Amino acid sequence: MPLELPAARSLARADCQPDLRPARRGAELVHLAEELYVRIFAVACVILLAGCALALGFATLARGAPAATTVLFVAAAAAFAMAGLARPHDVYLRLRSRDALQLTPAALGTLAVLLDGPESECWWIALPLLWIVATLSCTRLAFGAAAATAIAFVAGTILGGQALIGPGDLGIVPATVALPTYTLVGRVLIDGFARLVLADHHLTLEQQTRPPLRVVNLATSPTPASAPPTAPAAAVPRRRRPASRLTARQLEVTLLLRDGLRQTEIAACLGISARQVERHLAAARQRVHAATTTQLVAMLANGALTPHQADGSV
Repeated sequence: MPLELPAARSLARADCQPDLRPARRGAELVHLAEELYVRIFAVACVILLAGCALALGFATLARGAPAATTVLFVAAAAAFAMAGLARPHDVYLRLRSRDALQLTPAALGTLAVLLDGPESECWWIALPLLWIVATLSCTRLAFGAAAATAIAFVAGTILGGQALIGPGDLGIVPATVALPTYTLVGRVLIDGFARLVLADHHLTLEQQTRPPLRVVNLATSPTPASAPPTAPAAAVPRRRRPASRLTARQLEVTLLLRDGLRQTEIAACLGISARQVERHLAAARQRVHAATTTQLVAMLANGALTPHQADGSV
């Protein structure tokens, strides 16, 4: 039975299956990591529903009744959360497919805190929306979205005529700082959990017979190699330094690349764009100081990039 990657509906397509059958080890690792991302996405949707209830509750306590804008944004956020809980794989894949779609939840939160008035109660829906972005996107985009939301929170308070710092306290300053801080912490934890999944399963899967290494040249189609290429010790280090670790997203793409998938096939199987695949590969090469994608894949095949329990990494 052919192995399916995360989000089975998308990844069971005919253009993915032929290359995944002989490349079971890398595909299985990616499947485990992506399933974890989908579960975290569903948890974030549950937290978003709780945030909607908190926003309405605090608005009622502060004003006697929530403002129309609060109700509108809460309703939109709740509808998004329920759609994510009803079909988590489909919604996750849809949002992952483009950078602009990954930032859609953050855009909703930014508009909510900007337009809902002074010290917007919609802060309680903006934060879980940013956690959803942290699940979908890379650290750079997640932190940028959080910073934009924090700026919008300050701007909405100023436009509503409210002071940023209240008498005897810091006013909305702590809440403003909390938006990017909590988002960054969430992104680091999510990536750490995904890397932990890869580390826990790597040593067991490593005992299986390795498939022939197929190195993808970015300018040509991949061809099977009769044996893994040997590389000088200086080019393919046996032990990696802590600073050279790939993120979970970068490791996913590199694992599938090692197993012989082309970049377009990786994009189709993970439900992302080819541009995102290229961006992950470029970041991975820079992170481990690999001159070419061929060297990056050789380093992975040599065990220099995949997390190992033996060296104490997570």
